[in-house]
Parts: sequence; C-alpha cells; structure tokens
Amino acid sequence: MEDLYNILQTLKKEPYRLGKRSIFNLEAFFLGYNYAMRNTQSPSYNKYRQEFSELIQWIRNKYDAGKNCAWSSVILFYSEDEKDALDNFFKLFDEFLNEKILEKYE
Repeated sequence: MEDLYNILQTLKKEPYRLGKRSIFNLEAFFLGYNYAMRNTQSPSYNKYRQEFSELIQWIRNKYDAGKNCAWSSVILFYSEDEKDALDNFFKLFDEFLNEKILEKYE
C-alpha cells in the first residue's frame, strides 16, 4: 500500500476522491484506511500508524489542543467550514513536512 505522504499528496491534488470536500470525509477515509491496513495485516501498518500519529500530535500541539480532541474538529474550529478545514489540513500537512525536512538537516 502507498505510504501516508503519497496518499495525502494525491488527496491534496484530487480532493474529489473524498466525495465531498470535507475534513470529516478525510477523517472517514483514514478510519477506513487504518481499518483495512490493520485487518489485512499489512507490513507497512506500523509505519503508517507512527507517521499518522506524529502528524496528528503535531496538529494538536500547534493548536494547543488536548490529546482527547479529535484532530478534524480542532482544525474545523479554526476554519470557516468543512471545506476550508480540509484546505487548512493540507496547509498544515505541508508545514509539518517542511519542519520534518528541516529537522533532518539540523
């Protein structure tokens, strides 16, 4: 299966794959993806889970949100609507990747 970053880049370019352009459709996509990877015992499941957890924790830290706050709801709180929240997610994702790249070279 594709790794998390490739999937997110594809969804960023082609958000119609989510059906409705909504942060909650993205969340539902990842719940299904996680379920499929876990139940098929994909060898890349642990890597995916770790990468996704890092991203979600980074988002929670950025907004000073608690561990029990749904990442999608946190982003929506700081957005105009579900579509704007999806766009903001991808901006956050880019920011996360840039920070990760910078950490490699420090």
